[in-house]
Amino acid sequence: FIPDWKFIGAALCTKFIVWPGLIAGLVLADRYYFSFYGPEIHSIGLLIAAVPIAANVAAFSSMLNVHADKAASAVLVSTVVSLFYIPALFILFPV
Repeated sequence: FIPDWKFIGAALCTKFIVWPGLIAGLVLADRYYFSFYGPEIHSIGLLIAAVPIAANVAAFSSMLNVHADKAASAVLVSTVVSLFYIPALFILFPV
């Protein structure tokens, strides 16, 4: 088995850059302009955006016989990245 680094890179870029960036933008907009939610909800939103790719992705791909090895490797790499990414995100965006 050879990991598909192009797929893993695209999945990690989407999961750890695009999605948290959108959520951080919403949190900042709410904090400074709208004030609909408090800091607790902002923290929860950032945490949910920063968690690794769900393991059910690998389970579903295995069940459907659709590139289960790619999905499992993406889940593994995203879990390892999350060990460092989640603390770094909360250092950069204290809420």
